[in-house]
Amino acid sequence: MVATATNPLRVGLRQERVIAPQCLVIFGASGDLTHRKLVPALFELFKQRRLPSEFALLGCARRPWSDEEFRGKMAEALASKIAENPEAWDQFVSKLYYEPVDLQQPDDVVRLGGRLATIDQQCATRGNRTFYLSVSPKFYGSGCRALADAGLLKDPLRSRVVIEKPFGRDYGSAQALNRVVKSCGQENQIFRIDHYLGKETVQNIMVLRFANTIFEPIWNRNYISSVQITAAETVGVEERAGYYETSGALRDMVQNTSPRCWPSQPWNRLVALIRKRSATKRPRCCRRHDWPMSRSPGTAASAVSTAPAAAMTPPWRGTARNRASIRTAPPRPTSP
Repeated sequence: MVATATNPLRVGLRQERVIAPQCLVIFGASGDLTHRKLVPALFELFKQRRLPSEFALLGCARRPWSDEEFRGKMAEALASKIAENPEAWDQFVSKLYYEPVDLQQPDDVVRLGGRLATIDQQCATRGNRTFYLSVSPKFYGSGCRALADAGLLKDPLRSRVVIEKPFGRDYGSAQALNRVVKSCGQENQIFRIDHYLGKETVQNIMVLRFANTIFEPIWNRNYISSVQITAAETVGVEERAGYYETSGALRDMVQNTSPRCWPSQPWNRLVALIRKRSATKRPRCCRRHDWPMSRSPGTAASAVSTAPAAAMTPPWRGTARNRASIRTAPPRPTSP
């Protein structure tokens, strides 16, 4: 049996607490995300004993599968991992269930409530349920409404909804979707997530930068001219034509995932800007006109920021032209 590599960043740390008894309900269980990301991640947590013994996974989709068919599909997707530890899979697979559900059919959602009650008795999950919407973004609002109408979200302490990105197509649609979702449950029940940010590579950026004495002194604007983030795909379109027709890699990755990785690169710079600006304003650190440039005193760019000119020195200050621009820039007016 091949041993699982230990994460060196976890050595010496306290083991994370195990979650309470839980039934995880995945809508869209027949899709790509479930067999590529979600079930493999849960199986890995199970092998690390970071899942409670009172745990169940209920997959839901429109395909008329049975429990055994669903388990067979997941076994095919995790064949390489199962070969490393077949004993662990035999224990984990007994926790997998399936229920055909169409979120657009109220009767299906009501029937789902009965199946969850049965699983609560079989697995002792104590009514704790997390509904993971791994479906097309256009069904987020109607899916939350269907769960609320069936009474599956009435307990704010034991029911939760997880919504994957992209959350809306633009700012207006995101606001509209947020109003619908918040009308179905309390804010502490709603989790808007990006599963890519759970990757260790992303989570370890801060540790790599500030805890490593080799990188920490030189990871700043004096030694780095640019930062490039590469999002490499190893698979093609395959069965995801609908995803690419509506969201696609540009909207999904560039608009959602990548901007969330950017702040971890110039983090100390952002902290300095946030301290100098009002808490009600979003720091516009990526907009070029926030930096002092060679403009006339009457232009709008001269009064964009109330921070001192010395604190707003741009990262491209190395050129002679910009150094001259900074020296000749008019003083910033101070706030009363």
